[in-house]
Amino acid sequence: MVGGGGGYQGEDGGEAGDGAVGEIGGAAAGSGRLGIIENKDLLNRITALYTKDFPWIISLNDNATSLLMNSLIPYLAAHLQLDAHDNMKVTNFEEVLKQSQMRILLNELNLWQNNAAAYERGIEDCEKIIEEIGKEVK
Repeated sequence: MVGGGGGYQGEDGGEAGDGAVGEIGGAAAGSGRLGIIENKDLLNRITALYTKDFPWIISLNDNATSLLMNSLIPYLAAHLQLDAHDNMKVTNFEEVLKQSQMRILLNELNLWQNNAAAYERGIEDCEKIIEEIGKEVK
């Protein structure tokens, strides 16, 4: 979990989050920019944001976007029927919602709740880090 400098955990229990943001964290650390931070706990928490937490959030977003673009939207486009006189009115929405594949897709969309929770934890961690930096600077 975020908080205390730990990363998000994947479904297999291992830490998730490799990618471009992780590379940014590594680049920041390699540039010496983080070397000015004397508080090791604060440094570890900042590094964890870039190497674990942000990549995990990006991974969640990528999964949700992929599901939406590759599964849900095509499924709805193939199964929803629009009213002949009002193309903004769906005539068979309840029917489509009752179909097994649609229920499975909606269940998979619960991962968006995970996205929101990951963002909330990330924002909370950022706020705590900013607060700690404020204390360090004074």
